[in-house]
Amino acid sequence: MPLDSGLASIVTDCYFNLGQMHQLGYGVDKDTRTSVRYYKKACSTGNHAQAYTKCGDYYYSQRDKRSAMACYKKAADFGDVMALNNIGLMLEQGYEDIAPQAEEALKMYKQAHNLGSLDATLNLAIFYLSGKLVPIDQKVGKALLLKAHSQKSARAGEIML
Repeated sequence: MPLDSGLASIVTDCYFNLGQMHQLGYGVDKDTRTSVRYYKKACSTGNHAQAYTKCGDYYYSQRDKRSAMACYKKAADFGDVMALNNIGLMLEQGYEDIAPQAEEALKMYKQAHNLGSLDATLNLAIFYLSGKLVPIDQKVGKALLLKAHSQKSARAGEIML
């Protein structure tokens, strides 16, 4: 018998939280395999966007970048802005036999920035300051850095120095 949507959402969140506990060692021993198992359950029971991103992070760390990209795309489909930024990073750098796609990366960064991703804001700033795929625009680049810095980004402060 399928769970009603409210209960399914609670179960999904519980699986995600168990994954977090095992990943970070909150009240339990740190155990990456167990955390990923719970993240996968959160994905399969309720399409949990952050769980897909966590699975993507795990696959990326294991150098399985195709699986990482698949998870990030699924997370992005469910609205996870961190996944959008991660897709941008992978597209910018290229992965496995996929050539870098800087124009697509720029689109992902812009989309993630518009949805509030601090990391994407920094990546856009770097594009504008370096002239990568966009004309160099110190004013826009600095404004993006200042925005990130005002949101307490240590990385923005380092770039500004």
